Amino acid sequence: MKRYIASLLCLVMIFGMLAGCGDTGKTDPTPQTPVTLKIVGPWEDCTAVEVIGREFNKKYPNCTVEYEYLQKFEENISTRLAENNSIDLFFTTNITGSSDLKQYVLDLKSTQGLDLSKTFKGIIDNASFNDGEADRLYAIPLGAEMRGMYVNKTLLSGLNIAVPTNQGTFLAACAKLKENGYIPLQGNPGSFAQYLLYPWVCNLVANADNYEEVHAKLEARGAGLSELFKEPFEFLYSLVENSYYDYKTVENEYGLFKDSSEEAVARDFLNIKKNGEEYAFEQGSGKVAFLAGTLSTKSIMDKTKADYHSTIEYEFIPAPIGKDGGFVYISPAKSIAANKSSANLEWIINFLNFLFTPENNQTFAAAFNAVPNTPDAFTYISNLYAVPENRISEVGKVTFNSNYFYTAIKDNLIELSKANNVNSKNDDGTSKYMVADKNGKFADKDGNKFSMHAFDYYMDKLETSLKGE
Repeated sequence: MKRYIASLLCLVMIFGMLAGCGDTGKTDPTPQTPVTLKIVGPWEDCTAVEVIGREFNKKYPNCTVEYEYLQKFEENISTRLAENNSIDLFFTTNITGSSDLKQYVLDLKSTQGLDLSKTFKGIIDNASFNDGEADRLYAIPLGAEMRGMYVNKTLLSGLNIAVPTNQGTFLAACAKLKENGYIPLQGNPGSFAQYLLYPWVCNLVANADNYEEVHAKLEARGAGLSELFKEPFEFLYSLVENSYYDYKTVENEYGLFKDSSEEAVARDFLNIKKNGEEYAFEQGSGKVAFLAGTLSTKSIMDKTKADYHSTIEYEFIPAPIGKDGGFVYISPAKSIAANKSSANLEWIINFLNFLFTPENNQTFAAAFNAVPNTPDAFTYISNLYAVPENRISEVGKVTFNSNYFYTAIKDNLIELSKANNVNSKNDDGTSKYMVADKNGKFADKDGNKFSMHAFDYYMDKLETSLKGE
């Protein structure tokens, strides 16, 4: 009998050990030896990883989180993943079914032990896709991106202009800036109007009283769709018509925003000029009052200000283009993916669970300059920027079976942004944007411009794009 009991106890212990070895859902590993999780990204440094890494290490002293800068990231990340397993996690844009990276990463939808229940559903859904067999998620958005405007508070203060809060005060500020010799709004035309107006355009869909009907009409691409977006397009037309935005003059006379890289944009905004072979801050408040941009660029902006000791004070705000204030539109920010060949898979899951709890993700997002990937993201935005939730939208509600919508809006915003460029020509030599005066001229000897194409011209082009003609 004693021998039987001893044998039974032995079997119980063996099965217990085997179960422990095979438990891939284990989410709280405590190794006897120190472990380092390596996160690779495209930036020289990443404060957000340092911040969340310290917090993680407080809870799990055996695990250190380390950031590695990978030069020429887009070119080299696939090679690094294929050659070795030293990368545990890496930053990326969304990884879809057509991406070469998918062969190296975990499908986070089916990863046992990973809990994403406290993230923002619309952002996660937008990053997911169905490959015909199952829903897949290869990269988790670290937060949400916002579009808006950087305000040069130093320049405004020197002219006794308050930071605008709505369309009326914004246009008044633009008028005063122009009177004082400034071109109020600046930025590369390839992105300027998207950053400025996407939040308003998307709000007209997502927060429409008859949302289901509006979405269905846009899905069907029927007639009359351009009318829905008339107001923001008309607003942009007025900015261009009044030369509150005049990219060609800014390029030719100021030499600004010819380079659209984030580093160059930050230097131009912060009045950092090239002096010989080196860049240096030029004393003064600069020439840029309002710069359309994204929240994530603030990381580069802050670093550039510190590196070159710029004295320009600024803030990022939702562009105050609506009669009652700004709009906010959020879409996935940079994402994080896991190397399925990593030797530290259990620690990867543990770290992601830690990162995507609301409190920790808010800490990370604040350092990463993103909106937290949490269920209460709208409340967070509303409290931080004083924007009511009926003027906040997310990409999930402005998504269609075809990708036509954003292409049509983007292309027409870009063309309208250039509408006061007298020098741009069609293939036949006629002016692309300007309407000739009665003598067939587009500008006098001093370059004074005559009239732009009528607003209806741009509305007709938008209508054609939305209908797919």
